[in-house]
Amino acid sequence: MHEAEFEQLGNRKILFNTGLSPAWDAAPFEKWLNGDNVVYCDTLGALGDERFLKYSYVHCLQVSSGRTQQAFRRLSEKVLANLTAYFKTQ
Repeated sequence: MHEAEFEQLGNRKILFNTGLSPAWDAAPFEKWLNGDNVVYCDTLGALGDERFLKYSYVHCLQVSSGRTQQAFRRLSEKVLANLTAYFKTQ
């Protein structure tokens, strides 16, 4: 998002980002933060910069929302399947 998008979005809004990187340019985002707005993100990468953590209305857990029990199980199953396939060819 750029300045025009933040101006159109306006104030008194809630913004969520669980992406791998910020979805905004830092300067207009910080200007928008100074309005009556709230931001939730899962990681510092999604927030974009550590300096934004100082805002009381920025909520960043600094833990990926993709780190679920199901994701760990699927990854473990994938690794085991790859190892099984590899050793069957040896």
